[in-house]
Amino acid sequence: NKSLVIYKITKIFYVVLSAITIGGICFSYFINYFIKNVYGEIYLGLNYIVPFLLIAMIFNATYMVFGNLAAISKKPQITTYAFVFGLVINLIGNFIFVPEYGIYAVVITTVISYLFISMAMCIFLYKNIEEFSLKPLIFTYISSLIILYV
Repeated sequence: NKSLVIYKITKIFYVVLSAITIGGICFSYFINYFIKNVYGEIYLGLNYIVPFLLIAMIFNATYMVFGNLAAISKKPQITTYAFVFGLVINLIGNFIFVPEYGIYAVVITTVISYLFISMAMCIFLYKNIEEFSLKPLIFTYISSLIILYV
């Protein structure tokens, strides 16, 4: 039953996303200790980019989980369209901003491209699979805002 598969995949998505969000919040409290002991004190100034990378990971999880849903629904081209859309955004953003802003531009363009990949994936699924809801996309945005502001 297609509805049951979509329900189970969405349930798994919520569990994974909740784990990433909670893990990200816990990890952010120990990031300075972790960076100092693993990479050395020279990298302590980069601790502020970790929440953005965690947000990118959340958007990537959205793409990965719902990419499976697209494949199961016999519409694997949806994942390709979403990925190419994000790839173009990432390439253009890096080309324009990396020369001036360096690592900051890489992190921000990565987050933005993953945002657009997950958004495109959810919208494509919503338009092509009747049983699919946009609630996971909203949950993704809420989780990313929680990580950013906590």
